[in-house]
Amino acid sequence: MKIKKLTLTLLFVFGTYFIQSQDLGELKIIIVGFEQITGTVKLSLYNSESTYMAENFMAASKKVENEETVIYFKDVPFGSYTFSLYHDSNGNNTMDKNMLGIPTEDYAFSNDADGRFGPPDYSECVFEVNQSLIVQTIKLN
Repeated sequence: MKIKKLTLTLLFVFGTYFIQSQDLGELKIIIVGFEQITGTVKLSLYNSESTYMAENFMAASKKVENEETVIYFKDVPFGSYTFSLYHDSNGNNTMDKNMLGIPTEDYAFSNDADGRFGPPDYSECVFEVNQSLIVQTIKLN
């Protein structure tokens, strides 16, 4: 019985240490280039090539109150990431498009990758979270 308790205690201690020792960073995304100071910015953060533009790892939205909007993600595990965002200027929670499927609301991707003819390749957007603070300044298209 004492061996079971000791084993469980050791597993708990080492498990807690492993969780606490994982390297985490903060991601600060500065968005500039707003044509209108209305609506919200909707941002999806992706943590792998297989989930890029399909399933976000984290998401955020923030009301646009001036020419520069900042979104923070805290406690981001070190690794490779991409993000996409759009400015929902009319507040309908949808990225509006014209009859040809071309976005009529501003958008952007990590690394300021060009998404003029559809989303840019993962390789153009990927960046590393590998220190305590990573900052990206992104201009809306």
